[in-house]
Formats: sequence, structure tokens, C-alpha cells
Amino acid sequence: MKHGESARLLTPKQVGELWGVSEWTVRRHIASGALPYLNIAPPGCRKPRTRIRESDAVAYIDSLIVDLAS
Repeated sequence: MKHGESARLLTPKQVGELWGVSEWTVRRHIASGALPYLNIAPPGCRKPRTRIRESDAVAYIDSLIVDLAS
């Protein structure tokens, strides 16, 4: 991300909608360490608030594309 560029943060559900998969599929990618995420919960909060940068979600899914022409 470039300086001054806004980063849209998405919930796992929103990323699932973007990818056409379930929220839990997205959460599995996060749990595996493959998809970077942020926890935006305030300090001391017991419940995490998971967010994914839109640019990270797009870059990750693009990295999975298989070029069938080669």
C-alpha cells in the first residue's frame, strides 16, 4: 500500500462474498497463516475483530490462479 492510499478493511464474511466462498473458508485461510489479517479489537477485549485488507484479499486470491495455457 502506498502512502496516502486508503486501505479498505473487510470482514471475513465480506471477503467470502468477494471470493464466492463461505466465511469459514476465509477463516481457514487466515488460520493456516496464508491470508494476513488484523485484529482491530481494543486492548483487553476478549473477542477478536478480524479484518482483512481488501488489497491482501485480492492479492492472495490472484496468487492462486492457475494458468492453464502454459
